[in-house]
Amino acid sequence: MCDSHSLSYYSLQEHTLTLTIALYRVTDYFPKSEILRNDLRAKANEIFQQVTEYSADTQRDGSIEFLTRRISTIKGYLKIAGTLQYVRPLNFVILEKEYDSIRQFLEDEKVEYALQSIQEDIKNMEYTSSLYPQMKKDARDSKQKREEKEGHENSASYKIGESRDEKVNPETKPLNAMLHEKIDRGLNGRQRIIMDRLLKSGHGKISDFYTSLKGVSSKTIQRDLQNLVDKEVLKKEGEKRWTVYSVIEN
Repeated sequence: MCDSHSLSYYSLQEHTLTLTIALYRVTDYFPKSEILRNDLRAKANEIFQQVTEYSADTQRDGSIEFLTRRISTIKGYLKIAGTLQYVRPLNFVILEKEYDSIRQFLEDEKVEYALQSIQEDIKNMEYTSSLYPQMKKDARDSKQKREEKEGHENSASYKIGESRDEKVNPETKPLNAMLHEKIDRGLNGRQRIIMDRLLKSGHGKISDFYTSLKGVSSKTIQRDLQNLVDKEVLKKEGEKRWTVYSVIEN
């Protein structure tokens, strides 16, 4: 019998394979017409497949939830199977305990995963906080450049002898409009919304666009942002969920 504390990433898959084979052998004694025979095997196959992919899964939290639900189901099936008297009930008790050792291992993993995420968040918060002074300076410099450029363009639009109040060149456009003309080519609707948001706020994270892009997944928003970074329209600083995006203004 395997204890959850003795399991590891490497032994988990091997243990689950052995357990799946054992379940197949026990259910060989069931009549082929018995529905529970196929249900037990199907659930065992699902668990084995997910465990096989588990160590390579970057979103392990979701995998743990899937596996614990399947294990709870198969343990219920095993309890029922133990009452049918096709084979000795002790066989199902042993199988149930072995599946429970996998469940306990996953629960321990979930706690460890959560602790790692908290530590990572703290680290990224500290890193992001260190960026804010520079971001504020960039925002001030950007604002100053906009004001200087707008003032220069407005001044150039007056004819000799005209006062500043008499005429403004209708071709004079604010910097935001000029930026839009420069970067608008090839952008989809979502990316235009993203640019409008960033031009107003100066910088933002993926979560800042959820309200403006209702119904759009975070993965899609991330791809749009990365595409704008690749086009050298945006720059990004920080890592993972703490990545901050801002407009590159030339």
